[in-house]
Amino acid sequence: MTTNGRPAAVDTAAEGHADVRLLYSDAILSITLIETSHSTLAQLTGEIDISNSTPVQAALTYAKGRALPLVIDVADVTFVDVAGARALIEFTRQGQVPPVDVRNISSRMRFLLDMLQ
Repeated sequence: MTTNGRPAAVDTAAEGHADVRLLYSDAILSITLIETSHSTLAQLTGEIDISNSTPVQAALTYAKGRALPLVIDVADVTFVDVAGARALIEFTRQGQVPPVDVRNISSRMRFLLDMLQ
């Protein structure tokens, strides 16, 4: 399975059925949830900023509710401000078991995340 030309973090061919649904959407961001029997993938597309950072944390907390490995794919995030970066940092610092894996972080986002940690 590929997403926008990149391999997805969840290999549904090997795992069988995948449940795909829109978890959150506003004017500038959408979060798609892909659930298999072994893992959960949250794909973020658009912009994360002060207007949606709280709903982003709520959506990711919901996605984590399955107690399976959670991958957050931010490859299609085109903008993140300090509030959005802090939302991601706070979510990943919650001592998740199993841990949360944030993938496809752009160099600009990585710079902001590193600066805030």
